[in-house]
Amino acid sequence: VILHQHPPGPTIPGFLPNSLKLETYLRMVKIPYENFYESKLGSSKEKVPFIEYQGDKVQDTNFCIKYLNKKFNVDPDAHLSAEQKAMCHAIQAMAEENTYWSLAYYRWVDNYQETKKYYSNLAPVYKDLRPKLDQNKCIKCMQAHGIGKHTKEEIYAIAEEDLRAMSALLGEKEFFMDSEPCTLDCTMFGLLACFVYGTEESPQNKLIREELKNLADFCDRMKLNYWLDW
Repeated sequence: VILHQHPPGPTIPGFLPNSLKLETYLRMVKIPYENFYESKLGSSKEKVPFIEYQGDKVQDTNFCIKYLNKKFNVDPDAHLSAEQKAMCHAIQAMAEENTYWSLAYYRWVDNYQETKKYYSNLAPVYKDLRPKLDQNKCIKCMQAHGIGKHTKEEIYAIAEEDLRAMSALLGEKEFFMDSEPCTLDCTMFGLLACFVYGTEESPQNKLIREELKNLADFCDRMKLNYWLDW
């Protein structure tokens, strides 16, 4: 399997939550893979991450995981009940369709000058242009989503409410559903690790480190289980 994604960030191997989600899944189910670091130009939908396998190209991490489950006859959710699978679906939707946008806001609006450093290895002509284009695209997406119409304080309040809900859902369990990890844990690790390891000055990081320590412990646990080469 070839995993196409952006190059790693300075403190995190997957700059995007979905990249880290998909790569963690591949490690969890022990599917051999290789990383191919690139821009968005390699994908017909202009969206990374995506995978290639035996001539097939699959975009969107959820479709990638379904495809790989079938191709390799694996299912990290096989041990879950129907109710647990429904809960996973709802929690994933909250993380990817709501909480994620507070990360995007922090990176592309509130902390843009730091985010620009991620592009420092580009050719001089692209070093300023590319991050500005990506920033403009992200701001447009936030406006279309609706979260971009809120104030900074409101966006971080939304994130806090989500993170507190995630902490309550995790509780004292090792993983979000039980003592055995599942696909949801890859999703949650992808997002939460970006806060814990990738945005150390963010309000979300401070909240997790100071009050929602079980989320930080969860990230450390996933990192220990699947990312010894971090």
